[in-house]
Amino acid sequence: MDLEKIGKFILQLRQENNLSQKELAELIPVTRQAVSRWEKGKSIPDSSTLLLLSDIFNVSVNELLSGERLKKEEIQNLEKITLGIIDNSKVEAKKLKRIICYISLILLLLVFLFLIYYFIASYNSITVYKVEGKNQDFTMHDGILISTKQKIYLRLGKLIYNDNINIEKVRLYYKDNNENKMIFEDSDEDILITDYYGYNEYFPYEDITHIIKNLFLEIEYNNNKIKILQLKATRDFSNNKLFYTKTSESVSKSNNILPTFNSELEKQECLISNIIKKSKKETDSYIANFSAGNSKITIIYFEDSNEIVVDVVTNDILEKWNYYLDNPNIIIYSEYRNDKITDKKYILYSDYKKLNKKEKIIIKRFKNYINTYILEGSNC
Repeated sequence: MDLEKIGKFILQLRQENNLSQKELAELIPVTRQAVSRWEKGKSIPDSSTLLLLSDIFNVSVNELLSGERLKKEEIQNLEKITLGIIDNSKVEAKKLKRIICYISLILLLLVFLFLIYYFIASYNSITVYKVEGKNQDFTMHDGILISTKQKIYLRLGKLIYNDNINIEKVRLYYKDNNENKMIFEDSDEDILITDYYGYNEYFPYEDITHIIKNLFLEIEYNNNKIKILQLKATRDFSNNKLFYTKTSESVSKSNNILPTFNSELEKQECLISNIIKKSKKETDSYIANFSAGNSKITIIYFEDSNEIVVDVVTNDILEKWNYYLDNPNIIIYSEYRNDKITDKKYILYSDYKKLNKKEKIIIKRFKNYINTYILEGSNC
């Protein structure tokens, strides 16, 4: 582009129209110095100014940029070239837009496919089971088994038993076609198993459903005595819902048989505080003694095991309630006549409606002893 030629053409057009630099500048409007710079070829008008000059001098923009008047054929050729450039630009823009659309669709498709894969891989991939078991001498509660597609966790719950039992060894196994297949063996009853699926696994993935239905705990105690505790694994949770909503669980007052300290730490602390106030300190326990008619009532709190024991002696009958604050849904009730045990019950009262009449009476009596001799007059 020849700026000097363009400037001379603007000068020529101005003079042909009998306009001074100042008059042309006022028509546009710009400064007179700007017009002078154009005519000297030191600068070029911008696009909007070129359009104004085209109207003022009655020439085309192409002629202004060419620095001379053009023949009709030349103008038409330039217009064709200009239109061709515009058309090509539009075609290229359409192509670019189409490419961007295709890339966007491909990306959306990839994201969609990934989400489908992730959903298939993760849906129903985690299952949580509650593991419990009970027989005449042993109760296991609050065990948990978590099964995923890569790993499995098993935590046996607290094993509750009488004080005169000394556990020597426990063996966890499952039955498969009348064959006992060992999973774990230890002298410690507190078992935590973390198992990856694969070589030398405890729980073969393909057999997991069968295993959890046939779990047993063999308990060796008191010089090689053996008891078998069948474990029941109950499905508690599985991520098999597309959407989860928070729900609040309410417990009716009729089911709340024991005092409200069952699930509230501050109430437990209040209960313990009241037992300590009404008792004498022994080596590892606090003992409170009371009398009611022919009955002698002893309420003991053991610090080490966080356990409350209620002993009621009437004539030659001793009744004993064992209540563990760390496991507040279980009460162990024992009855002795002439120092011989005549009855023993492990009562799981988390679902009060399932208890029989005698179990409900045992729970209510325990509650009455706690309320009457420990909690009466307190803020618990």
